[in-house]
Amino acid sequence: MTSEFTLYAFDRSEQLIATLSNQTGANLLSVVHSEQLNTLSVTLQYSGRLSPFSGYYLGFYDTDDFFQLFEIKRMEEVQNGDGMAVEVYAEHVVYELLSEMVVDFTLQNATADDVVDGILSGTRWTCSSSQNFGTHTVDLTYKNALSCLNQVQETWGLCYRPRLILEDNRVTERHIELLPRLGADVNYRFEWGKNLLEVERVTDSRNIVTALYGRGKTLTLKQLDGQPSRGQRVDFGEVQWSKPGDPADKPLGQLWVGDEEAREAYGYGQGSEQKRHRFGSVTFDLEDPADVLQATWQALQEKKYPKVSYHLRPVELERIVPNGLRSVRLGDTVQVLDQGLLLYGMTEFTAQVVDLERDYLSPINTRITLSNQDVDLESILSQLGRQQDRMLEKESVWDDTALRNGPDAPVDTSRLEGSINLLTNQLVASGAFQSVTPLEGKGILLENTDPSSSDYGALYLGPGFLAVASDQVDGEWRWRTFGTGRGFTADELVTGTLDAALVKTGRLQSVNGETWIDLASGSFAFGGDKLALSASGDLQVNGFLSAKAGEQEISVTADSYGMAAITFLQKGNELGSLFTDEDYKFYICSGQDMVLNVPTGYSLRLMVEDLFAPNGRRGYTGAIDVGDKRLSFSCGILYNVS
Repeated sequence: MTSEFTLYAFDRSEQLIATLSNQTGANLLSVVHSEQLNTLSVTLQYSGRLSPFSGYYLGFYDTDDFFQLFEIKRMEEVQNGDGMAVEVYAEHVVYELLSEMVVDFTLQNATADDVVDGILSGTRWTCSSSQNFGTHTVDLTYKNALSCLNQVQETWGLCYRPRLILEDNRVTERHIELLPRLGADVNYRFEWGKNLLEVERVTDSRNIVTALYGRGKTLTLKQLDGQPSRGQRVDFGEVQWSKPGDPADKPLGQLWVGDEEAREAYGYGQGSEQKRHRFGSVTFDLEDPADVLQATWQALQEKKYPKVSYHLRPVELERIVPNGLRSVRLGDTVQVLDQGLLLYGMTEFTAQVVDLERDYLSPINTRITLSNQDVDLESILSQLGRQQDRMLEKESVWDDTALRNGPDAPVDTSRLEGSINLLTNQLVASGAFQSVTPLEGKGILLENTDPSSSDYGALYLGPGFLAVASDQVDGEWRWRTFGTGRGFTADELVTGTLDAALVKTGRLQSVNGETWIDLASGSFAFGGDKLALSASGDLQVNGFLSAKAGEQEISVTADSYGMAAITFLQKGNELGSLFTDEDYKFYICSGQDMVLNVPTGYSLRLMVEDLFAPNGRRGYTGAIDVGDKRLSFSCGILYNVS
């Protein structure tokens, strides 16, 4: 049984205006929290003319009794017979840090706490940490506060999460809590048939590389002929590795490091020749070439295998059963046992929870995504921030004032970063794109230009707009799918399960065309001519027809006694039938006995009257007319035929 759930609604001033509960008739239909993206989707039904919290905030206490607050970003309202159905999409208030800028902030040999305190200075948030993560040097310039937090996460190898304190129905404290990791190693095992309803395994080898180029911070300037100066990043060409003490062989002057076992397993084949490496590149905020080489090698160990992830629909005992089992949390390391999904010959393996969509009203619909590799939950902002750095080389000593007004002005992606952050999982997983290119003043273009690749295509992300192309014409991408805040436009939509409150269309049709529904005219056909309703209201059924009301049943068939018949049944037992033959004769029968036969062209009239017999007894008298013949009876006894 689902426990009580309360949703708090706040106005723009974050003052409480309403509470909605699934136990008090508030018509909450769905509340789903995507924990990795930190977004909230709510569906509810209400009878008012206007939404009571349009553009406001929604909050609730999560599974661990922490208060979470979300700002409403989009609402879809549909009028129906029960009132207004509303679908709400909201983002966690931590995303307000996208609008807080860090202009120029540098600290040397600083702790993570000190850096985060500086990043959050002047905002509504403060740092909360009780652990020592060591010291590093940071240099942050013209980045939003959330992007800076992501850089701290990458530099120190830690995680952060927002924490809110609700007192007297208002948020009084906002903290950024620093943690060595999300989740914990828990003694919890997922097992098909025990606590799993569905299991889906996804193996993705698109991101495999067997060798990596590695670069570090920008330290020097490089003058190009006729071009402005730009930063030169640290590489590890001057570092040499020679086995046996080193992880691999890396000659002097070589700017990449490779894994020979990975090359043999996943390299490009060339007949009997040695296989070729699959190359990639990584960038780190490091100054020492030896450190850059070591970090590149560690990154290669994570990228040289296929990524295997599991999408699970578990039995959420924690919310279904009061005081039940501790369920999993985002970042937890768990065990998976499944005889039907073998992972490299194993039936039990360790995996990490990398995404969790928790359904608070229907826990059985909660979905968990597991990965069998250590997954970097770093925000996509950090990745795209590094792309901008590589293009603009913002760590160099350019004159920012001149750049801001000149033709080489930096790309303004402030409007884009919010959307990118919400697409973290999708874009991180889309490593099939060969390049990510910031387009100056426009947006970001992701491309895979290899026509032989299954992921051949392009994705453009702009402010409030995206476009997708799957082929090129004369070297130009043919954009056929578009998306904005108002919806998507595409030639064709391919999906497995379509879950929507309202679908507007004219005609729904099966693949073979034999089943269709015309929503405009109200007509339909199923299985060709098996069941059809015309636009004029004519219903046609080809086959057996049965209707039940309690224990009573009427069936219509075309082959009883070789004639069209209506049969009456009770508790499955046949009581009698009405049917006609090909000579237009009409029959009534009970069981197998024919009790009435009216020839073609004759009419039938039945008359019955009460008959009061001597001694107060009561009987019946009447007559049956068939054509010009009459059959008379009294008290059920025939006495005259005329």
